[in-house]
Amino acid sequence: MRRSLMSLAVFSCIIGFSTPASAHFQEIIPSADVLEDGGSVSLNLIFTHPFEGAPVMQMKKPVRLGVLDQGKNVDLLPRIAEKPVDGKEAWTVSYDLAEPDAAIFYVEPQPYWEPAEGRYIVHYAKVVVDNYAFGEGWDELVGLPVEIQPLTRPTRYLDGQRLFRRPSEGR
Repeated sequence: MRRSLMSLAVFSCIIGFSTPASAHFQEIIPSADVLEDGGSVSLNLIFTHPFEGAPVMQMKKPVRLGVLDQGKNVDLLPRIAEKPVDGKEAWTVSYDLAEPDAAIFYVEPQPYWEPAEGRYIVHYAKVVVDNYAFGEGWDELVGLPVEIQPLTRPTRYLDGQRLFRRPSEGR
């Protein structure tokens, strides 16, 4: 009898913890991660559940949006435009990159209430765009309260050479 109860308890735990994760993330998606010839980049800011088929959630206008470009923080909030996705509030911004360098775009969204945790949460996000495939500055910190500093280069170029070939380029 005791063994049956223990088996039932273990089985219940397995079933209880095997439900799909319900995680949402702040995304900041650039139109390109490397601009070989420089130019402009567009970024879409979406609050979504990427592992669940990407249902989009409402995203209020961010508290802060910027780019670390040539060692200087540039405020992009005045340039932001609303761009609904699946009927939900989302945002977009464009920025011209003039000099060779890695531009690090970042967003601080408004806090949202998470009932499951009983607290407000902020999903800070950033993304690196390599301008002119320059390969420098990708590991700089932008000054967010919590921030990941990459240990390896997040783009596909090294010293002006492509690290990976597209299938259409052959060997």
